[in-house]
Amino acid sequence: MSPLEPGAGQQPGAGRPDRRVGTTSLLERTGRAVVSVVGTVVAAVLLVVPWLLRPAIGDGRWSAARTAGRWRPVLGHRPDPGSAGLRHPTDDELSPGQRWRPRIAVALVPVLLVLAGVAVWNVVDRPPPVRSAYSLADPGGTPVDRTETPAAFADAEWYAQYQGDIEYAATWFDAVPLVDGTPLQDFNSTHLNVEDGYRRTWSPPPCDCTPVTMWLYGASTVFGLGQRDDHTIASELAKLAWADGIALEVANRGIPAEQHWQEANRLRWDLTREQAPDLVAFYDGASDVVGASWLEQQGLPDVEAPIEPLTETFLASPAISQAIRDYRSRGQAQPPAPPGVAVEPAPTAAPRTPEEVGELAVNRYERARRMSVDLTEIHGLRTFWFWQPTRFSRPPVDGEPQMPTDDDSRVTAERAREMLPDGVVDLSGALDDSSAPIFSDDVHHNEDGARLVAAAMYEALGPTLEALRSRSGD
Repeated sequence: MSPLEPGAGQQPGAGRPDRRVGTTSLLERTGRAVVSVVGTVVAAVLLVVPWLLRPAIGDGRWSAARTAGRWRPVLGHRPDPGSAGLRHPTDDELSPGQRWRPRIAVALVPVLLVLAGVAVWNVVDRPPPVRSAYSLADPGGTPVDRTETPAAFADAEWYAQYQGDIEYAATWFDAVPLVDGTPLQDFNSTHLNVEDGYRRTWSPPPCDCTPVTMWLYGASTVFGLGQRDDHTIASELAKLAWADGIALEVANRGIPAEQHWQEANRLRWDLTREQAPDLVAFYDGASDVVGASWLEQQGLPDVEAPIEPLTETFLASPAISQAIRDYRSRGQAQPPAPPGVAVEPAPTAAPRTPEEVGELAVNRYERARRMSVDLTEIHGLRTFWFWQPTRFSRPPVDGEPQMPTDDDSRVTAERAREMLPDGVVDLSGALDDSSAPIFSDDVHHNEDGARLVAAAMYEALGPTLEALRSRSGD
């Protein structure tokens, strides 16, 4: 993200270092499979089979002397192939090794083909590297080996099944939306469940007290990627309150990849169809930095319209772009444009420094926060805004991911933290007391991280929760 001079006529994203890492496509994997097959077969034909078939083809060395009316193999002499009387020796005239090597060659060919098939299966069927949902430096994410357990989850025996379940649900059940405004799909699994569009959350046991209701909005860290249902930030908050005798019912309204402007829109809609809660909280930061990083990566200015990188990337993919074009044109080929009809090129911006990316993130976050501030004031809602910690909120930790862009990302995160407006509770230091691996990427953390964040959040919420309990007479 170092500054680069934009070139003349620069298109969005030109002059930026391209750090995007694409997910391996089926076409790419099939291509590697073809190369694997061809390479294996060619190697077998050129190296192994000729060596085994040497006696069957005469080994290229035949004597010009005749013995009992037939040619015999002799090292170092090649006859004229058209010589009279030239023929292959009979089995009786060959040694046992010379007799069996051609048969071994014939049997080995299908074996080599089977091995090539195994290679094809491994190349085509092997799951491609997944990308973390968020890399603060690269909105496309960073490559992650799905077969390797992150150090943050080394002691979590449930992690492998959990990871497999969420990846399956996201891929085949559309559990995680790719388009803004699409709700979560309900699904069930051993450790992660979505009911009525929201993540299941631990609830206090029945009591004679009046419960305090809270809606907690956020992105994937509120949703709880990396935690089981009863160990998300929302669940840990409810447990802490119950330990103090407060029956806090937290509705986990986190949806992966959302920024604050999307959460404010959802709150506005939720208030039209549900009874208002006693308390509303927003937990943000990472997705808003990703949004600013996406604008920088595309070479765009601080555009007026809200953007959502996951949706933008999805809609801009070749397959989806072509599908939209086919739908609109009803499959017709594009004719020449009428005179005077043209698309204006997108505006561009000079490359930003890491500090400027952090400033852009907070400026856009604060504009979005005006929506939620106005909305909660109109409805008289007690509301808290929290800024979340990331991997860059503390010094590097052994076992956590390390990327070449970390220094820039750390500068961006620190500058964003410095610019936070009044009214936002900064939880960036919530994990400082732990030196163990917590993060599996730039943003997502394990259950220990969820407990620490919930504890810091609860400290800020405590007086309000106590006042709400006192108001109810409990």
